[in-house]
Amino acid sequence: MLKKSFETIISELENEGYSSKILQVNMNGRYTSKDSDWNYKDVPHLNIVHESIQSVQPVVSNSYVGSINLTKLPIFGIEIPIVVVNYEFDEYDQIYYSSFGPFLIVVNTKSKDKPGGVEVESRFAVVNKPLFNFLVPLILKVIKKNNDVLMSEDMPMRCRKADLRAINHDFYNPDKTYSFDFTEEIYRANAYIKEGKSSIKISIDSIINNNKEAVIGEQEGIMSFFTTNKDQKILLWPTTCPHEGAKLSSKCMVNQRILCPWHHRRISHLFEIDKDRNFKIIPSIDYCIEIIDDNTLSISFRNSPEYYNTKPYEVFRANNIG
Repeated sequence: MLKKSFETIISELENEGYSSKILQVNMNGRYTSKDSDWNYKDVPHLNIVHESIQSVQPVVSNSYVGSINLTKLPIFGIEIPIVVVNYEFDEYDQIYYSSFGPFLIVVNTKSKDKPGGVEVESRFAVVNKPLFNFLVPLILKVIKKNNDVLMSEDMPMRCRKADLRAINHDFYNPDKTYSFDFTEEIYRANAYIKEGKSSIKISIDSIINNNKEAVIGEQEGIMSFFTTNKDQKILLWPTTCPHEGAKLSSKCMVNQRILCPWHHRRISHLFEIDKDRNFKIIPSIDYCIEIIDDNTLSISFRNSPEYYNTKPYEVFRANNIG
């Protein structure tokens, strides 16, 4: 597939009599280039995390995606459909282009790791016939404000991954850079524990007597859990979505399931028990729970992202199991 660079696109349009104005925005973060690459290519989060966007994707492939973004303009407050094509030009180097009336918007984002984090460079080019140059400052203002809003919503996702990496977690991707279609497999467990235990033992007493605000097991990450109460039963839930690491809590509950705040993956509780110690282990593709003795529960995490390459989760989905 022929893919042209940001500079080539602008140059060819200028040769056709168009003028261009470029806005450059540089950001530094404590996450990695992998995290920004994943975030820019993550198709499912668009309609969930970003309040100003409702998006339809007619085509999603490995290296490019075509979207129809129903975008609310931050200054005018009106919604307009904008067709956006996004493709990977090079490693951690993406191109977007879209038209907006007499204007063409071309965007280039590059991520580069550095000590302690990453630098992300974004260039926004407004390309138009010189007749419309007087409107370019307004267009750039809209672009800058829209980008500020989008980044304020995306940054917690990237930083959450950095927080999990700090406690020896990591995230699976079959290639060095992410593919657009890979991000749509939301029932995978791409989060895994790189170093450390992927199983723990906890006391049943700690579940029965748990303060609703307290966590059980590890303080954070895949082996961290919380409880809720329902119909005289105590339910045990993971605090971390195994898909890509989103933080989970009782605030994510919808219709007796957790709904991941990033991708709307449905997640069931793992274990339930009442005050008389009558219990039930809930089937899970990600966790295995065993009763060791009268007061000890063993919880193991599969911790094998490659296992999901054959999409075994489809059986769980067919049976409505989270």
